[in-house]
Amino acid sequence: MCSVSIDDGAVILCNGVFVTEKALRLTPERLYEDITFALAHETDMHLLDAWCGGRGPLLGMGEVSKERYLQLLDIYGRYDGRI
Repeated sequence: MCSVSIDDGAVILCNGVFVTEKALRLTPERLYEDITFALAHETDMHLLDAWCGGRGPLLGMGEVSKERYLQLLDIYGRYDGRI
């Protein structure tokens, strides 16, 4: 199951965005940025395909960092329904 770890502050999982225990060490501003990013991307079609459709480029990726997730989005581009 693919998940995206956002700088140790938040994680995007198939059942929502979660704040991690490590978030307690972040500044409020940084935590806000992490959560905002996570909420903006939790409905990304590549993630939804991996979670619900059992297909797509993120299927089987396991936990990836925010940086790796953004790299994968650059590689696969915008979702066009053909992946």
